[in-house]
Amino acid sequence: MMMKSQMQRCAAVSRRSAVRVCATGAPPPPPPAAVPVAPPPVVIPTPAPVAAMTVKDCFTFTGPGPETMNGRLSMLGFVAAIGAELTSQEPTLSQFDSAIYAVIATAAVFTVATIVPILKGANLKEAFGPFTPAAEQVNGRAAMIGFASLLIFEQVTGKALL
Repeated sequence: MMMKSQMQRCAAVSRRSAVRVCATGAPPPPPPAAVPVAPPPVVIPTPAPVAAMTVKDCFTFTGPGPETMNGRLSMLGFVAAIGAELTSQEPTLSQFDSAIYAVIATAAVFTVATIVPILKGANLKEAFGPFTPAAEQVNGRAAMIGFASLLIFEQVTGKALL
């Protein structure tokens, strides 16, 4: 029960405002206890799988097959031609004539080894240590120019470069 002085105080407050406020001296209720919330799970996005290509898509003008395959074969052929010239002092075309089946078999193996991952949908934009697709493309183009220059030089001069 309220005492008379408290009632007078409440009455005085109520005359001045529209809201009646009375203090009874009871402590306020405690705030609700904090419930621990688990953090949301971390979702690591996975790259979208690369769709497998058809043979036709692989060998289109803008497809990955022709330049990758020709670049790899040019790198292999240029290094093999220079190495064989250093040891035998013979021009490239005469080296080719003496080992035609080995050259064709090596080219076929490298061609299949280049095309199969492309047809299976391998990610060709992924680097493998220092071996990046951009470096392979630049080296392949340089090897194509170097191999063509080597053949032209040997045809014009009639002798081996080295």
